[in-house]
Amino acid sequence: MEIGCGAGYGSVLAAKKGAKHVVATDINPAAVLNTKLNCELHKVENQVTVVQSDLFEKVKGKFTTIYWNHPFITAPEEYQFENIVERAILDPGYTLLAEFIRDAPSYLAPGGRVLVGLADVGGLDYFRKLAKDYGFIEREILREIGLEGNNIEVTLHELTLT
Repeated sequence: MEIGCGAGYGSVLAAKKGAKHVVATDINPAAVLNTKLNCELHKVENQVTVVQSDLFEKVKGKFTTIYWNHPFITAPEEYQFENIVERAILDPGYTLLAEFIRDAPSYLAPGGRVLVGLADVGGLDYFRKLAKDYGFIEREILREIGLEGNNIEVTLHELTLT
């Protein structure tokens, strides 16, 4: 499952690499449409189910892998989104991250894993604390610097239940 699928790149790639079934979710209806179109373009529409959902709100089932490229930037907790695009890059008070980590175990198949993409402009220490508080073992599995000509460091983390 991919949370916040955007254009569906991760979901399409997973299907192309052999995933039998992928659920792709996004809160933005334009992202949902874009993902559906990309699934058709890459001929994986029978492997990928696309759902408009706020995190796990409209998701059913258990998954061996749950992936979310978390919105990298925080804002004050009381911040109100001005538009749907801000929702893709901002996580006021990291409340979305906390909700995701709290709810993920309910959707994880036995022996499954959660993958979370973060950036150095985000709260890595807070993420690690949340993961531990909700019974996960956290392991950094990838670190890249300077993606797309910038100096933002991005990391990928694997969470497994203890």
